[in-house]
Amino acid sequence: MRIVAAGLALAVVGLYAAACAWVPLARCRSCRGALIRPRRGPLAGMRTAVRGVRWCRRCAGTGRRIRIGRRAYNHLRALQRAGTR
Repeated sequence: MRIVAAGLALAVVGLYAAACAWVPLARCRSCRGALIRPRRGPLAGMRTAVRGVRWCRRCAGTGRRIRIGRRAYNHLRALQRAGTR
C-alpha cells in the first residue's frame, strides 16, 4: 500500500513539474484573469463608480502569474548559477 501511495505521489509531482515546464504561467487567482480587481469593503460599489477600478497588484494587470513550482525552479536555478561562479 505504501509503495502504491509513494508511486502515486511521485506521479503527481512529476505531472506538476511537467505542467510548470510546459505552461509556467497560470491565471491570476486574485483577479481571475480579468486584469482589474474590484475594490472591496462596505462602500465598494460607490467607490468603484467614483474612483474606477485599479490594476491587480498580484499580476500587475497582466492576468497571469508564475506558478509556485516554476518560482521554486527559478529560485533553485539562480542558487545553482550563483554557486558555480
